[in-house]
Amino acid sequence: MAFRRRSCIPAALAVFFLLLAGQSTAGDDQTAVIWGRHGDEGSLREACDTGHYNTVIISFYSVFGHGRYSLDLSGHDLRGVGNDIKHCQRKGIVVLLSIGGQGAHYSLPSSRSAADVADNLWNSFLAGRRKGVLRPFGNAAVDGIDFFIDRGSGDHYDELARKLYSYSNKGKGVMLTATPRCRFPDPRLEKALATGLFARIHVRMFGGDVNCTAAPRESWEKWAAAYPASQVYLGLVASSEQDPGYLSPKPLYYTLIMQITYTYCCNMRFMKMKALLPLAAMLMLLLATPATADGYVGQLAVFWGRHKEEGSLRQACDTGRYNIVVITFYSVFGYQHGRYGLDLSGHDVSTVGADIKYCQSKGVTVLLSIGGQGGEYSLPSSQSAADVADNLWNAYLGGRRAGVPRPFGDAVVDGIDFFIDQGGADHYEQLARQLHGRGVLLTATVRCSYPDSRMEAALATGVFARIHVRIFGDNQCTMFPKDAWEKWAAAYPRCTVFLTVVASPEQDEGYMFQKDLYYGVQQFIDKEPNYGGIAIWDRYYDKKANYSVTMAALGRRSWLVPLAMVLAVSSCLAGPATAAGKTGQMTVFWGRNKKEGTLKETCDTGLYTTVVISFYSVFGHGRYWGDLSGHDLRVIGADIKHCQSRNVFVFLSIGGGGKDYSLPTSQSAADVADNIWNAHMDGRRPGVFRPFGDAAVDGIDFFIDQGAPDHYDELARKLYSYNKMYRARTPVRLTATVRCAYPDPRMKKALDTKLFERIHVRFYDDAKCSYNHAGLAGVMAQWNKWTARYPGSNVYLGLAAANVPGKNDNVFIKQLYYDLLPNVQKAPNYGGIMLWDRFYDKQTGYGKTLPPSLSPSPWDFPAPARPTRVVSHLRLPRLSPACAAARRARTRAAPSQVNDRLVCEDTDLE
Repeated sequence: MAFRRRSCIPAALAVFFLLLAGQSTAGDDQTAVIWGRHGDEGSLREACDTGHYNTVIISFYSVFGHGRYSLDLSGHDLRGVGNDIKHCQRKGIVVLLSIGGQGAHYSLPSSRSAADVADNLWNSFLAGRRKGVLRPFGNAAVDGIDFFIDRGSGDHYDELARKLYSYSNKGKGVMLTATPRCRFPDPRLEKALATGLFARIHVRMFGGDVNCTAAPRESWEKWAAAYPASQVYLGLVASSEQDPGYLSPKPLYYTLIMQITYTYCCNMRFMKMKALLPLAAMLMLLLATPATADGYVGQLAVFWGRHKEEGSLRQACDTGRYNIVVITFYSVFGYQHGRYGLDLSGHDVSTVGADIKYCQSKGVTVLLSIGGQGGEYSLPSSQSAADVADNLWNAYLGGRRAGVPRPFGDAVVDGIDFFIDQGGADHYEQLARQLHGRGVLLTATVRCSYPDSRMEAALATGVFARIHVRIFGDNQCTMFPKDAWEKWAAAYPRCTVFLTVVASPEQDEGYMFQKDLYYGVQQFIDKEPNYGGIAIWDRYYDKKANYSVTMAALGRRSWLVPLAMVLAVSSCLAGPATAAGKTGQMTVFWGRNKKEGTLKETCDTGLYTTVVISFYSVFGHGRYWGDLSGHDLRVIGADIKHCQSRNVFVFLSIGGGGKDYSLPTSQSAADVADNIWNAHMDGRRPGVFRPFGDAAVDGIDFFIDQGAPDHYDELARKLYSYNKMYRARTPVRLTATVRCAYPDPRMKKALDTKLFERIHVRFYDDAKCSYNHAGLAGVMAQWNKWTARYPGSNVYLGLAAANVPGKNDNVFIKQLYYDLLPNVQKAPNYGGIMLWDRFYDKQTGYGKTLPPSLSPSPWDFPAPARPTRVVSHLRLPRLSPACAAARRARTRAAPSQVNDRLVCEDTDLE
């Protein structure tokens, strides 16, 4: 896949700000950029001429406070800046001068120094014109001063602000802005901002503060709440090269901007995103492929009561996000006769009853969950089940027996959720029947591995309306959430089944990004008749991360916000396109698990341009055999021909992870080549067993992962030599699948033959160069070596389609789409993506969530022309006249034994 882009800003215009809230007047939305930090960013005039910015901030006035005043503009020619300022202002662009920065040559040691600096700024850069004061920008005057105080103490900056603001009465007003660090408050600017004189605040969501980059929305909200009279901007770095706090476009949009938009829609002006390339380009690509038209999130449920700082139950319902709120937990029961208790993590129980009724008035269903992760509950007998049912009925439901305390007063919850996570399974089915007999709505929250032994008997009663399947806390489930959900949905077709997810990666390793959940799992299950929706664990983390906001937004059919953003950026972008020469093909390995489905089914998905059968795994000692993990060999030949009829190439991979292959001698290399040719390709020597019948694979993949490297170069040459027998087609095509660390010692000699048209580089199974261990830099270091060393081969990015437990090799789609692909595609010999393997891809849907231009499509790349396959050697092309005569004679004598290699010399095969 590749995208053609028009560059919208110079790369060195490195920091930009988005206006996201504040009391503002009507008008165009604001995008500001800092200019002056790199000599290669272009002139100030050029920045303004892009048409992308409402404000440009010149940086920095970086020496002041001790009688010395100086600018640092990174080598820009000061003589042209003044005219550029006036040019920008004529175009309606506000030009500010930023004071401070990250140098160490400024401070305000006294009130007098604050007055002196204000005087210098006024007369050197603003509307003042006192004789004898140097004006670096000539008669141009900036529109205001930005405080970027990143060093020293915060003393006297409030006095500087007041003094500058006082000049507003002397002519042109002085606009004041501040660019603080993201953690609230910024001690260096706190006193200055308390003056209330600052029109704008640019909050820097970068700078090495983990708290801010981990929870940017919380940081932003604190600033917005503290300074409601100021416009608050979201400060971002434009590239991951600049700062670890870089927010890539997709999480910026889906986990921050969309949430702020959702919450502050009435107080904000919408953003003009076209200034934000590469951000805008990525947003355009992202939004060009929205959810499937008929996809939907379903209902959203949330678990409440696990953290006092999550806010009240009323506040949870007031968000408007949830259809169901589950109060957690009724966690003491049955263990000791007569003891029943709630654990709401310190919430004031006296207010919960009123909140329940309030939520119900808004149409929100409120459930009480019993059990949890404590250890003070069980049902040791049938009587205890009856007693607990009686207590629940009279304390929280419709009963009113005298003497039974009602913690929630006269409020009645809508039902009971069974969250039985410890102890035995006994008697919960009796508890369920007792409650169901009184008309109580019942739900269950179960572990994802089917069945949940503690709830199996209770669920078998058939009295539960809903099941919340927890897709976390279990590696097998987090790898294959779709598979886990389907088992539950199939087992309980009369129940509505919910996917239960954690709202933050802080909670569990099984955290799923919203887009990965929506596009990678939900699109496959939301059409099932008993799909219910998403349950979120829990309200506290959802409040922090706003997981539900993004899920709701993904499910909206209107897509109004993305549409508006697409319209905003469309003038800047050429849009997604396939660049010349970039095929973006996708290859998958098949044959490693019988549950992956047939080869025919794999090709019929339409996802892959090449399927690699794996493995021909026994060779080199006179024995030849394949290992296809129990697949029925009898049908594979027909499947190969079916795939080829769909323009899907089929290769056979030799080697693999076993230990039954090697090439001890040159003769063994020749023997193996002969066997491959006659058993799997166009050779037809009598007596050679053909496992796939008369089907012939398109080529051979070298997956040499153990043993010595000897003689594989000879094997490659021998296999490739069979192509000399043909004109206008290449029946033997060679590819290699190598380890990512360059060079792969087992394949170096073979690859140096330059006979391999493709190389699949496995960026997994090796911590030194897998993305999750080595990062983008580690991947690119090896990728660049492979692509540079073999410019005549197409190089594929090899990825794992799922996280194998203990390896953490899977690359999230967003990381692939926005980080890896834009970099690897720069190589002129980038070929596409290779996925390991079909079984994992079927389970996770990884291939389906890849960008559309990676899939075979006539819009993305022309299907390679498949030459007419020679089924019989009776139809070899263009024999010499002498050879043709000899051939006809031989055919009349023994038609079934005709082989042109036995009849004609190489020179006769024209």
